[in-house]
Amino acid sequence: MTRSLESNLYNGASYQNTDGRKVLYLNGSWHSYAETPALPIRAISFSIMCWIKVLSLPSNLPVYIYSDWSEPHQFRIFIQRSYLICANLRKPSGLDRVYLCAGKIIPNEWMHVALTWSREKKEGILYIDGIIQGCWCYAINAAFSVITHDERLLCSNQSRLRKKLVS
Repeated sequence: MTRSLESNLYNGASYQNTDGRKVLYLNGSWHSYAETPALPIRAISFSIMCWIKVLSLPSNLPVYIYSDWSEPHQFRIFIQRSYLICANLRKPSGLDRVYLCAGKIIPNEWMHVALTWSREKKEGILYIDGIIQGCWCYAINAAFSVITHDERLLCSNQSRLRKKLVS
């Protein structure tokens, strides 16, 4: 299922042409945002992907790149302290199912950020610029996370093993 990101814009959010593309521009106001159609993320496997270009490092953190408004929130892709890109996916109780941080923001450079969630495998993977930066597998009795900046990893819930991928 692919959804359009055409949305309602608030508090200085606008669409602009940048680098030959139509992009959503958030002007840095604290509550500058766009509303997009809701996804039934608790019932499906999904991928959320976006290109981001941070013009200057933000002083108020966290900065939400893509998030929901529910309480407790179901998912967020955001920039946290130390200017890392993070992904968070929660159970209905508010407990973290996925929490990954990697990939430091570089001002004025485009970065492709993606979070995939396999409901079947109970596996979340964070990609930055097409490279796996970390994964989180949620097993019946335990969860483990792997975050790395130098290695590409495969997270398998079925075997509950971490394996290095050979390039």
